[in-house]
Amino acid sequence: MLRELASLIAGEIRLNLSTEQQKRLTSAVSVNPEAYEHYLRGRYFWNRRTQDGLKKAGAVEHFEAAIALDPGYARAYAGLADTYAVFPAYGPINFRIAAEKAETAALKALAIDPGISEAYATLRFVTQNK
Repeated sequence: MLRELASLIAGEIRLNLSTEQQKRLTSAVSVNPEAYEHYLRGRYFWNRRTQDGLKKAGAVEHFEAAIALDPGYARAYAGLADTYAVFPAYGPINFRIAAEKAETAALKALAIDPGISEAYATLRFVTQNK
């Protein structure tokens, strides 16, 4: 539905898309609905930016649950990477350990979907701050 709407809008504004852009626009990525719900809950806790919100029973738990339900869900890996990237600012975890976990999750997200911008941003953040 959303992809059809995007195609209609692109057509109406006479946007010239490359073949690759058209392919990405029309390719359907199916996501397990339960995994998507965990992803959204993970983002909710991540956005709260509290120690309790980031750790177990918060963002980490929900992103890991999404990954367990759908191991090919790149956004869940990106969310996990984002969580580990900000963890040292809110909890008692060594930046180097958190950065390694964030880097691993970001690289996994990019291996699944090379176009996922969140993973690139997190990867840049952790490698720049090592």
